[in-house]
Amino acid sequence: MKKVPLLLSALCLMSQLANAQTLTQASNEPVVGDIHKAMSYDTTNAIPRNTGAGQHWDFSSLTAQTGGLTTTTFVAASSVPGASLFAGATLAEDDGAGDYNFYKSSSSPSQFEMLGVYSPGPPSVVFNFTNSATQYSWPMSYGSTFSDSFGGTVSGYISGSSAGNATVTVTGNGTITMPGGVSFGNVLQVTTIRVSTTTITSPISGVETTLSKQYDYFEPTQKFPVMTVAIDINNDPSTGSDTSITVAGNQIITVGINDRNFNSEYAIYPNPAKDNITVKLSNASNNNCAIEIYNLTGQLVRTANLGTASAIENKVSLSGLGSGLYIVKTQLGDKVSSRRLIIE
Repeated sequence: MKKVPLLLSALCLMSQLANAQTLTQASNEPVVGDIHKAMSYDTTNAIPRNTGAGQHWDFSSLTAQTGGLTTTTFVAASSVPGASLFAGATLAEDDGAGDYNFYKSSSSPSQFEMLGVYSPGPPSVVFNFTNSATQYSWPMSYGSTFSDSFGGTVSGYISGSSAGNATVTVTGNGTITMPGGVSFGNVLQVTTIRVSTTTITSPISGVETTLSKQYDYFEPTQKFPVMTVAIDINNDPSTGSDTSITVAGNQIITVGINDRNFNSEYAIYPNPAKDNITVKLSNASNNNCAIEIYNLTGQLVRTANLGTASAIENKVSLSGLGSGLYIVKTQLGDKVSSRRLIIE
């Protein structure tokens, strides 16, 4: 009589294992051409940071900050200023304002390392990690952990050195609810605890120790985290209290932001789609309406201006777009909605 419950338990376990997410170099490491768009959110409400298996992280009550969208682009290291300062760099992250992070991708061991930061200024500052800071050690799944020491020089308008240690652990799995209320399952929570000390020798002398904890939430269809919570801490990272919190969400996958501002007629169909989609909505204020379609690496692959008519029902061609998951961003005046689209 006990065989049935045991069989059910075994099937349940097999299902959990089959659905377990693993972060890999091929799927989650940035490459040349990737674009990461992040929206900053308010932190007036309690920010979830619970860990463990089967968790639910609810960010639904957060609202986007005005002007909080940032965009970074990953390019070949050799194509940007400062590349000669970072030997071995294979990739640079361009923040669009003239500052660059430099990285190295390695296959043996399989990891993604940060080599430094170049900010030409003025004032200029260069962090050059002669002992690189490992960001990811692939593959990573629930329970994975690694620690890494890093250190190097600081130059530019200040001179000195910097050193520290980071511990990266996949501390949770479960479901995340994004701003706007849409939820995604099979999410991994990656926690990074970092302690670093910067010693300045010129133009003045000083020592500053920084303690921080960061939670990154990875959803299976996205290369970049769908949500990041970064916390500066005024004491030991495991016990100290917060001094500041910043929250940023992956704008490409944030679905339903301000969707409540669109009327009930708003629709994008068919979904799944093949040759085209129709965007339908009421536009009583005759605002301009436009859509953007993004692929899963954040690249803008299609745009369409739908005009200012009071009743919009326009077809948008999907010609040339391959099968897969996309994000359709609709903008009507100052209202924005993002919805997932499957192209067959």
